[in-house]
Amino acid sequence: MTADGHTLASGSYDGVIKIWDLKTGSVKMSTQHLGPITAMAFSPDGQILASGFKKGDIKTWQWDIGKQLHSFAAHTNTIWAIAFSPNGKIIASGGKDGKIRLWQIEKGQLISTLEGHNQAILSVAFSPDGKTIASSGYDRKINLWEVKTEELLETFTAHSKAIWSLEFNPNGQTLVSGSADGSIKLWSLSSLNSKKLQSATLPSVVKKEVDIAVISEITDTDRLEELNQKLYDQIDQSWQQTPTWYEDLVFQMRVNVEGVIVNLEPVNQSARDYVQQTPLLKLLNSSDGEIASHKKSSALFRIVMTPRGALEVSPWSGWENYSSFY
Repeated sequence: MTADGHTLASGSYDGVIKIWDLKTGSVKMSTQHLGPITAMAFSPDGQILASGFKKGDIKTWQWDIGKQLHSFAAHTNTIWAIAFSPNGKIIASGGKDGKIRLWQIEKGQLISTLEGHNQAILSVAFSPDGKTIASSGYDRKINLWEVKTEELLETFTAHSKAIWSLEFNPNGQTLVSGSADGSIKLWSLSSLNSKKLQSATLPSVVKKEVDIAVISEITDTDRLEELNQKLYDQIDQSWQQTPTWYEDLVFQMRVNVEGVIVNLEPVNQSARDYVQQTPLLKLLNSSDGEIASHKKSSALFRIVMTPRGALEVSPWSGWENYSSFY
């Protein structure tokens, strides 16, 4: 949609692009292409439309007169995400190949290639000042990059499934992410330079100033069983208080390959309300931050604490998702 909210572009798998007048509901323009259209974006001034295709090419259009401006081979396969920089001079594209590429629009030239994902890119977004770009994808990671230097500034791994959507707020201090895990997360970017970004879905008492750099997800069933038991024992032995809540408390907890707790996130409102009455904060804060800060494999677990005093610990996606590996 254009910034003024008057025009919408749609692209389909049959290769048709349509430009819609949202006031009248009529089609302003329609054009046919040979390949499926998988990503689209308007320039900030609404004058140029960029389209990405399954074969990996990008085309730009002056849509009001139906004139094609540029066509260039951007990726080796499907393009899933396109975004314009705020000044309209750069296009960012994200593809199935796991790469983000930045293009100088006027000349159609490649500026840089950013590589920090190991699976398909599903969303890219520029900050309002154009200095930072965010990317996300099937690998459940959000990467923040400095456009000028191509430096990877920060990586977030709090989502448990593919991240389909990213958006900066108007002042650039907050990033919003939407995931197939059913959650929307708000990330404060005000302390980006000090490397202390934290998810706003966590109460302040749960945050831990540890640089969590996860390099792989643990999927080995034997290792998961070992970590599951170790985590259960830690919590169970520390839980001395009689529950005072009236519904299950559900938490997401990440532990590294050595069983060190590196992240804790309340999932439901009751968990947020009663987290201080559980031993989880103490266990998180007593974990060895120096060890946790090293790049290690990790696993996500679901922690459920019931009003009856029962404790449940299991892999976040369930054991059935790991049995298929064997």
